[in-house]
Amino acid sequence: MTKEITINTRKIKKNISNGIDFLKQKKIANILLIILFLITLFVGVQIRVQNLPNLIDVTTEDYVPLALDPYYFLRISETLVQNNGILPEIDSMRYLVLSPGWSPEILPQTTVMIYRTMQIFNSSTTLSYANVLNPVIFFALGLILFFFLCWKLSKNKWIALIASFILTVIPPYLYRTLAGFSDHESIGMFAFFLALLLFSLGLLYLEKGKTTYWKSSVFGFISGIAAMIAIASWGGGARFLFMILPLSFLIIWFTKKEKSLLDY
Repeated sequence: MTKEITINTRKIKKNISNGIDFLKQKKIANILLIILFLITLFVGVQIRVQNLPNLIDVTTEDYVPLALDPYYFLRISETLVQNNGILPEIDSMRYLVLSPGWSPEILPQTTVMIYRTMQIFNSSTTLSYANVLNPVIFFALGLILFFFLCWKLSKNKWIALIASFILTVIPPYLYRTLAGFSDHESIGMFAFFLALLLFSLGLLYLEKGKTTYWKSSVFGFISGIAAMIAIASWGGGARFLFMILPLSFLIIWFTKKEKSLLDY
């Protein structure tokens, strides 16, 4: 004897409609957005630290970088630690005839800073371990800045979430921010996003007439400092800032119908 199953479509539609209305509430939507972004951030970090066991040198039982250039930055960090934060005038391990100096980028200093911070919580932390984690840390910080940058530019937090997810898993960016790839790309992109975010905030507020010349000057000054950090982190990547920022002013000047930025 078979039992007849009746489906109340009206009730199902009502339940679906109630669920959608519940998710549309601003507070619930924001909580869901934060949860999804934290999941994206957590997954991105977890993906990037999966190779840590493969970076252990069996002879020293310590971590080694993933590529060749990071070895040079690690050596600078080791020199900083050995000389109390001061680099000698000449790098004796390079071609001495030319009296070579050291890289002016701030990556080695950030590695030492991470190392000192981690030692507060675990005294057995090594400089090599802090070095291989450097790109992952700046990836996480950079992703947060990237999310807010996309949010401000698109004025849609869900688009910002999707963009952050794509950046998290895109292969070229994934490789350059893996644990052990302690080169200047990760910290350089962090500073790049920071400069663009501060510049965008100042520009958007100025366009809406919500700020004064004094406040916009503060935004410009802070974004200039961020641009200097980008140069010190990765000179090659920072060059794009000097193409994007002036071009944005030019586009706004041509597309503004009623008022120009100079009218405020």
